[in-house]
Amino acid sequence: LIVSHNAPLEVAIAGSVTAAFHLSGQICTSAERFFVHEAVHDAFVSGLVEGARQLRIGHGLERSEIGPLVSEGAREKVIRLVESAAAAGATIETGGRIPPDHPVGGFYEPTVLTGVTPEMAIFREEVFGPVASICKVASLDDAIRLANDAEFGLGASLFTTDLAEAMRFTEEV
Repeated sequence: LIVSHNAPLEVAIAGSVTAAFHLSGQICTSAERFFVHEAVHDAFVSGLVEGARQLRIGHGLERSEIGPLVSEGAREKVIRLVESAAAAGATIETGGRIPPDHPVGGFYEPTVLTGVTPEMAIFREEVFGPVASICKVASLDDAIRLANDAEFGLGASLFTTDLAEAMRFTEEV
């Protein structure tokens, strides 16, 4: 998911909360890698963190937006990827842990990471959990290059109000 410097931030943030955390990030079209232009990076991260913190964690019989992961093994993979990214220099802006009030059942807090780089496993592997990994980029060129730097054909989207950027995105990603 690319967030251009021309993006309407309120829309980009709300859409990104849904894209990253809907169904606990366990759908194939879930956004995992975010390429955010440096001009809007800090405001976007702040809004995404705020949105992630508002999501309620719980089982399906409670009012909640974040349910459990499909298995303990799935949660262990998410933990491994997040901890590995943090050890390699990424910053956990929020989340990054098993919720203290839900230690059993495969729950994991909605997590926002910044400072993610292509060398990190979390950039290369499918997380399949409630994690948004953010890479700061200087240009649309950088964002497109990084978006295309994947072994797998992934879903892609762009937040912008610039039609030329949107058309270029559809042709190059």
